[in-house]
Amino acid sequence: MLVVAPLIAALAIAQAPPRDARPPATGTAVIRGRVLDRETGLPLARVVVSLPHPAGRPTETQTDSQGRYEFAGLPAGRYSVTVFPPDSKAFYLRQTLGDDGPSDVGRRRSKPLELKDGEVREGADIALFRALGIEGRITDAWGEPVSNLEVTAERLDGQGLSGGRPRVTDDRGLFRLFGLPPGNYRVCARPHHFSPPDGAVVKESQVRTCYPDALRETDAQPVTLTAADATGIDIRLQRSRAFSASGIVLDSTGGAAERAQVSIVRIEKSGTSGTGAQLNPGGQFSAKGLAPGEYAVSAIIGGPGSFPPDTREAEVGYLPFRIETSDVEGLVVTMARPAKVAGRVVFEEGWPPARRRPPLTVQVRFDRSTHRPMSGPPPSASVKDDLTFELEGLSGPQVIGLGGYPADEWTLKAIRYRGEEILNIPTEFRTSTDPRALEIVLTNRGARLSGRVTDTRGVAAEDGSALVLIFPASPQEWRPDGNVIGTAPIREGAFRLGPRRPGEYLVLAAAIEDYVMPRDAAGFERLAKVAENVTLLEGDQRTIDLTIVKVP
Repeated sequence: MLVVAPLIAALAIAQAPPRDARPPATGTAVIRGRVLDRETGLPLARVVVSLPHPAGRPTETQTDSQGRYEFAGLPAGRYSVTVFPPDSKAFYLRQTLGDDGPSDVGRRRSKPLELKDGEVREGADIALFRALGIEGRITDAWGEPVSNLEVTAERLDGQGLSGGRPRVTDDRGLFRLFGLPPGNYRVCARPHHFSPPDGAVVKESQVRTCYPDALRETDAQPVTLTAADATGIDIRLQRSRAFSASGIVLDSTGGAAERAQVSIVRIEKSGTSGTGAQLNPGGQFSAKGLAPGEYAVSAIIGGPGSFPPDTREAEVGYLPFRIETSDVEGLVVTMARPAKVAGRVVFEEGWPPARRRPPLTVQVRFDRSTHRPMSGPPPSASVKDDLTFELEGLSGPQVIGLGGYPADEWTLKAIRYRGEEILNIPTEFRTSTDPRALEIVLTNRGARLSGRVTDTRGVAAEDGSALVLIFPASPQEWRPDGNVIGTAPIREGAFRLGPRRPGEYLVLAAAIEDYVMPRDAAGFERLAKVAENVTLLEGDQRTIDLTIVKVP
């Protein structure tokens, strides 16, 4: 029996900066400051201070014994200084110079420093906010402590932010979730599930329970962190009638999949958890003690990194199912070899001259809505000089993207698979050696948008004070990916966006310290409330003036 804990891929397909063989730009500006404890005012030594470089490569340094840091030889420009406390100092939060409060830490963009050539900026001090914790105890239905139980905290502020790493209860059933910023959280305990041996009768089992004793996430009581830790967050694990699931696993030839690694995956809003399934001769599998809910059978054979080592060619299978009021029988999981697909990149206006050829990378991510598990890094492929590429290890619905092209010159016009448009559409791929099967089309004839930006008084916006955002008007396209939202800074009170694909968009100007990258539909809805609609056609050169708005 093998217990597998699948992970959901969270890879956002972002456009990587083009390679640049030139040395980083240098100048004569300097930033100096100290890192301090906000409560005591004492200096903090050996914490990492990071400064993004104009070429996209951050520069890092460590504070000395007096908490001092310095960045010298900087060219004129805008800079954001960020402190990353080490894991051994988890009682502090990551923080950027200019953060106004702990609720903003790691979420909102602080207004950057504006440096002139030769300027020495002293006193760029960062007083770190203390992180907070949630403490409590997990007991079973009889009031006895439960040890070695995973406890998680999920942010409820609509940003989809993580609540830190899961923690495990000790021998007294006690837990502490730490390193948390202020906010509202849902705290849940997840029991370990072990499939009982053949012949054992299981009528009830412990199930995931959220504070204080809720089976459904919507019934959970929020835990609020403000300026102090939350203690006494005790959870009593609930029990539910238990069911079984059984079926057969077939390999890619249609025969019984002997020695496959089979697991039952519990699918929840906040992620997935896995448990082993009993695999019997003839590819028959079974699992007992399952509570009602959404599940899937995951099966793997061989491939690189398999454990125990298996020299067979990799095959995978995945089958969702639901348990309601009875056992589930007769499941058939058919495995298949991961697909290997050839493709090509097409520049609609012709391949740029050699001196302007960016290094392109085809990128892949799993569709999160399927909750399909993934192990190992997502597939990717470098585009060759002849603009062809080969993607290997494709299994399940996946989204294709392209990174490396200069976004201010080119935009993705289309991604076609076997003649069908699949841009931002999860797609199942079949093995093919024909590069015409998968085409990624770039164009420089996309629509462009520009205009003036003013504050609420009608005064031209200062450089670096705001961002102009553009994203699709259709909620069906609202995904927490780097290529969904386009951004443009303010330069001399004006902005330029594009190129973009033709379509319906929402556009707004938001103060840089007020903008939060949306992580879910609720985040996009807040932006949509204060945005303006704009329709862009191919080749458009549109002008629109914007006023900086307050994001709800």
